[in-house]
Amino acid sequence: MDSAATSWEADDQWELCNDDGFVYKRKKRRLDPAAAAAMAQPPSNADPEAEERNRREGKRRTLLKLEAQYQREMEQWELLSNTLRVTVEKACQSRSQIRLQQHNEREGQEQIDGSSASPLPSPEFVNSSLLDEFLLQMW
Repeated sequence: MDSAATSWEADDQWELCNDDGFVYKRKKRRLDPAAAAAMAQPPSNADPEAEERNRREGKRRTLLKLEAQYQREMEQWELLSNTLRVTVEKACQSRSQIRLQQHNEREGQEQIDGSSASPLPSPEFVNSSLLDEFLLQMW
């Protein structure tokens, strides 16, 4: 009978838990009665105005922190936008310079060949230059 009493005492320290069909044993939690009483009662301040001030100050700090975070994000986006704009402008300028050089080379080659008729610019050159102009107008 001693072993039955011992197992009863050992079982008293454990509790069965069912977590969505997964059943297991764990040691029972022992709470200090004073701590349990303190947790049960929310701390009550005698001054409701002080509570309201503290609550408002906490809200204010949170909003200021959030505002600073948004401001940093906006500055980062502005920097990225400016960098992209400068990169696009440089790319458009370099493309237009390359196309202009190619166009000048073609004209020079045609003059060397002795052709007197001036050919129309290629549609690729016309479309790309129009596209470049539109892009520059957007920025």
